[in-house]
This record gives sequence, structure tokens and C-alpha cells, in this order.
Amino acid sequence: MPELNMVWIDGVAYAPNHRKVHEYYAKFKTNYDAQPVGELRHTERKPDTLPALDRSKKAHRRSKRGVVICVKIISVRRRPTDLDNCIAGAKGLRDSIAKSIGLDDNDPQLRWEYDTIITTGATGTQVLISKL
Repeated sequence: MPELNMVWIDGVAYAPNHRKVHEYYAKFKTNYDAQPVGELRHTERKPDTLPALDRSKKAHRRSKRGVVICVKIISVRRRPTDLDNCIAGAKGLRDSIAKSIGLDDNDPQLRWEYDTIITTGATGTQVLISKL
């Protein structure tokens, strides 16, 4: 059976090579020179103060302070999602919270917890920040 390709324009079917199809799509073509929106800039990398494999007491000093702040992000949704999607969806929020506290989001003083609540009402995100 031959394959039949049709293009629908305003509720009417036309063959792909029909004059009306060419006229319709010609409206969307623009002839202008594309201008760059922005540029890529090289940023200087700041060297770490400690080498990656530094085993001295100075390297471990930061990790011995332990968790000081617990941040729980609760996503209120209509459909269930797995934990990976909940964490990925809250990444921007996590960065903003850590920046407002004055720490990096992977700082060992912060503990991040995630939860999802399924609802039929209003959706949104709740953030609970507690000091331990």
C-alpha cells in the first residue's frame, strides 16, 4: 500500500508539493543576518588551597566540625516522582539556599533531605531549615 503524506493547513489537507503549502511555509522564512547573542568567556580557575590527596590534619579539620544545618526540601506534587527527579528538580533551589547561608552546597556542615508529598490541592515546594 503506498504511503500517503498530507499537510494540514487550516483544516484542509494538501499534498506536500502543493502551491498553498509552499506559500504557507514561505511566511515563516525570514531573510536577515543572524547576530550573535553573546560570547563565551574564559574564566580563570582558582587553585585549591589543598591538593586533592592531602591527608594532613589541616585537610580533615573542616570535616570534623560535623553537620550544623539541616535543610529539608519538600516537593508537593500531583503525581509521584522518584527521588532522583526530586533532587535534580531542586538543584537550583539548593544552590540558592546554600549561597544565602554563606556556604557551598556540598559543604559537610549542611545536610540535605528531600521528600515528596502527593496532593490533589495546591502544589509547590516547602523548605525547612533547622540548626542542629
